[in-house]
Amino acid sequence: MHGVSVHSALAIKRQRKKRALSSSSSGRSRRRPPPSSTSDSLNSYLERQQDGNTANKVMGTITMLHIGIIFTLIGVLLMLATLLTNQTASEMAELIGTGIICLVIGLFLIGLNRIYGKREEEDLEHYVEARLGKNKEGEHFVSPSEIV
Repeated sequence: MHGVSVHSALAIKRQRKKRALSSSSSGRSRRRPPPSSTSDSLNSYLERQQDGNTANKVMGTITMLHIGIIFTLIGVLLMLATLLTNQTASEMAELIGTGIICLVIGLFLIGLNRIYGKREEEDLEHYVEARLGKNKEGEHFVSPSEIV
């Protein structure tokens, strides 16, 4: 999971450098003519918001970990509901059964996320080691074209 955030941060950094280079090399100012109507002012406001600092934007994704936690919580709450309410035996069995199924699905997704997270960390570690690693002569272990 950390590997994804590292790649995202590097991509953002590259985009910022690219924008800075393109704006400094073009020599043009980014001024726009004043808006002539309400829709133009709304459009210009939205463009300014999009052109603004990307650090203020929330970047995130829903992963298997998040879904697994939700399923686990639902399963636990369903099983707790049987203890707190007065229900017949068949209703209690349905709630407990559904709770156990949700709990198992949630724990499975959490475990699967851990496996994928370890794999991503190993891939990132291999990439960094190959990219930054040098032998005693100062040459890279792997040529940059071989790193995938």
